[in-house]
Amino acid sequence: MKEEQEKVISGETENKKTEVETETSAENQENVQMPSPVDLAYAEACKKHSTSIGNLGLVVILSAINVIFVLININLNFMFSAFFPGAIATFGREFAIIYGQKFFRFAGFFLALCSIAVYAGCWFGAKKHRGFLIAALLLFLLDFVMFIIFLSKIELEGISIFIEVIFHIWVICSLISGIIAAGKMKFYENSNQIKVIIEEKKPEMTAWGVIKSVVAFIFCAVIFSSWLMYMDERVKDNKNPVPELSPEIKESIVNEAVKSLRTAVDSQVELGIRYLNGSGVEKNVAEAVRLFRLSAEQGYAAGQAWLGSCYLQGIGVEKNVTEAVRLFRLSAGQGNALGQFALGLCYLEGAGVDKNVAEAVRLLRLSAEQGNDLGQVCLGICYLQGIGVEKNKTEAVKYLRLSAGQGNQEAITLLQSIENQK
Repeated sequence: MKEEQEKVISGETENKKTEVETETSAENQENVQMPSPVDLAYAEACKKHSTSIGNLGLVVILSAINVIFVLININLNFMFSAFFPGAIATFGREFAIIYGQKFFRFAGFFLALCSIAVYAGCWFGAKKHRGFLIAALLLFLLDFVMFIIFLSKIELEGISIFIEVIFHIWVICSLISGIIAAGKMKFYENSNQIKVIIEEKKPEMTAWGVIKSVVAFIFCAVIFSSWLMYMDERVKDNKNPVPELSPEIKESIVNEAVKSLRTAVDSQVELGIRYLNGSGVEKNVAEAVRLFRLSAEQGYAAGQAWLGSCYLQGIGVEKNVTEAVRLFRLSAGQGNALGQFALGLCYLEGAGVDKNVAEAVRLLRLSAEQGNDLGQVCLGICYLQGIGVEKNKTEAVKYLRLSAGQGNQEAITLLQSIENQK
């Protein structure tokens, strides 16, 4: 009997404990506040605001990387960036090459860095004040307008232009969304409807999280840009063969060839010569000088020789014999036949240097032995008239014939004159 009574008492005690625990749990649930629709709306606004700021940050970082690429002459450009910073830096570099003034290069980079600094200021300020997001939106709208205006001068084609336009629209929409979200956040914060603590709703953006996001975005941008270039090459390779060489097709082939030359550093001089002579392209002396200068500044002997010729004759630039001789020396020092001929001619005539016939003949001989028709005809004249060497008609005819064989009209005329004297 005692055992049965103890079991009954024990069961009643456990039931009472269960009832007490149930009541305590119910009281705790009553004390916990569930988020209201306003709380959820506020959290959603915080998320959109943070996303908009993150997108703006990526634009700032990739734009800065593009400017650095221009600074160190790397032919690479991230599409997912602002247009103006990279464009103004590129224009500054090109003007510096055309006019030979480093001021333009520094001015371009200064303006590019200033524009990036403004974007960066909006990026940091937008975390606390909606006005900075509005300023960033206005700047990016202006950037988009400039992109559309200069679209014809940008070396982008097909899907690349389409993606760039879509990206600008996406960033603009993201900024607008962030501005609206910031307004909602301010409204909710000023109201008394929020029951859950606001600080717990705001998403935190850690430095490590930002770094991971930027690295991931850059990686995706590189892969995507590489894919675009690969697809462009595939499209070019799969073009149909030309069925016939009509005048229109010939012109198209020349245009494609000129376009390819623009992207080849080694062909800058050849393209410059085309612009100088109007061969396959519309004659443009300023563009020819720009290409010669670009090649010369990269240390190419042919570019130095052609740019020196422009300075010597005042073609596209103000005549400057001293600068011409300097460029000829650089070119001849690399063994360039045209540079050797031009420097030899300067020594022969005393143009920009003290007259030195012996040095002139030496340089003309070096040029002629490399097959330069101008060097051959000048050396032939020296042998014919005894300038710096003993008269030697046989040697004169030898070099004149070599030059005439390459179509040099002066050599052809001299050979005809010698034949008529027999």
